[in-house]
Amino acid sequence: MIIGGDQAVKTPNLIKTGYISDESLLAKYFSAADIFLFPSTADNCPLVVLEAMACGLPVVSFATGGIPELVDHQKTGYIARYKDADDLANGVAWMLARTPAEHANMRESAVIKIRSGFTLDHMVEQYLQLYESMLKNS
Repeated sequence: MIIGGDQAVKTPNLIKTGYISDESLLAKYFSAADIFLFPSTADNCPLVVLEAMACGLPVVSFATGGIPELVDHQKTGYIARYKDADDLANGVAWMLARTPAEHANMRESAVIKIRSGFTLDHMVEQYLQLYESMLKNS
């Protein structure tokens, strides 16, 4: 399944949804998927990765920007070496080879990571700490 994107796809069993603006429908698609492949080579903190993980979707991506801080390698997804397409493909294969129990554990770990580290209260607290430390050092 491809959500978004306008490139031609020649895979016969692929479902292409196009852009989805309905957040609850998008969450259902995320929850129905097995993995979220994010092949970007230049993204600092992609919201879509956070959204996928919040829906319990393990992420396969390159080690770029802040993604390695979001995705725990082989715990909440797979982090491939930067711009190494073979390693990215290995990550997809590795994810799809997980047992149902391993996959369920990864899904749960992804949700827990987002709920514990990316809530509004947590983010506000981190910004306050940052600003306070900057004021003390100025």
